Amino acid sequence: MRKSVGLTLDNNLSVVPYTLGMPSYGNQEATLVLFFYDSSYQQRAIDFIALLKAEI
Repeated sequence: MRKSVGLTLDNNLSVVPYTLGMPSYGNQEATLVLFFYDSSYQQRAIDFIALLKAEI
């Protein structure tokens, strides 16, 4: 039986640190990794990337 990973934007339930503004990584790069696992994963990923690009 497969169980959904679950996704929430509630930063009280998130295991990923939430940062406002420019993170202080010095000269290092940062990467955001997301996993979509369902029958529409590809379209959801494309839509999400488009949304991120629209915010830049």
